Amino acid sequence: MAKKMVLIADLIKEPAQLEQDILGDDVQVVVGLAHHSSDISDDIWRACDAVIAYDALEFDKELISKMDNCKIISRAGIGYDNIDLEAASARGIKVCNVPDYCIAEVANHALAFILSFAAGTPSDTISVSDGKWERMSESCFRVTDKTLGIIGLGRIGSNLAKKALVFDLNVVYYDPYNDTSYDQYERVDSLRELAERSDIVSIHTPLTPETNKMIGAEFFNHCKEGLCLVNTARGNIIEIDELYEAMKRGQVSTCGLDVINIEPPNGTQRLVNDYKSDEGWLRGRLLITPHSSFYTPASYAELRGKAAKNVKRVILGQEPINQIV
Repeated sequence: MAKKMVLIADLIKEPAQLEQDILGDDVQVVVGLAHHSSDISDDIWRACDAVIAYDALEFDKELISKMDNCKIISRAGIGYDNIDLEAASARGIKVCNVPDYCIAEVANHALAFILSFAAGTPSDTISVSDGKWERMSESCFRVTDKTLGIIGLGRIGSNLAKKALVFDLNVVYYDPYNDTSYDQYERVDSLRELAERSDIVSIHTPLTPETNKMIGAEFFNHCKEGLCLVNTARGNIIEIDELYEAMKRGQVSTCGLDVINIEPPNGTQRLVNDYKSDEGWLRGRLLITPHSSFYTPASYAELRGKAAKNVKRVILGQEPINQIV
């Protein structure tokens, strides 16, 4: 009997021992390490019984049409905006994700951005490296009694909200899909209300047609002057050119981004270009990390294991956990 073939399309390098140990010796694990779907031969796409997918490839209708033998795309991550769900469903391919593997890591990353700016750490470290030893950062602020507005009170947003209370932050949130009542947090009914009331805004919503570019000119026009903005969700939730203008005029004072609209940057984003060239107007006001908030060795091992176990379940004729379609 021929071995089942499981393709790990991107990110993971050989040997994929963790996945092989879970799937067993009767499964052939193929490591694609692809940056584009064309990096993997059509023969492999047609032959694979399952795919473990990270975020480097777009599983669009054209690619999915090649996947004649595939039974499951196991998305190793929370977001699945890189998979055409309709096309997968039409071909009978199950799609699942791993929504619960890095909750504390991402919430901690967002909180680290907030506390770094509150302490003035980015501008203070620049002062030391410049040999100036200036001790009074203009961008720092006291967090006590400030209002943190959270967009999306799911697993990660809730984790951040709980931690924010320790620092005496007031928490408001906007999430039209969360009907739970909370004693500690206040619900607002619109993005505009959240913008008007928040000193700090942290984004924790998936990228959907509804949330695509939802943080743009209208939001910035209604937010408090001097806003601290954090995004550890998806880059395209923010209109990056509008963020550039909002930071230029001081509407947004400080900003922490773990995600941007094009990853890695391709030279077209003015905000990223000015950050990389260390333009004076932006120094100490912006932190960008390389979509790494999900990562610790422990969370990464958990992610890989859960993605592989979903594949194994389908190979054994069982239903995957967290099936989307």
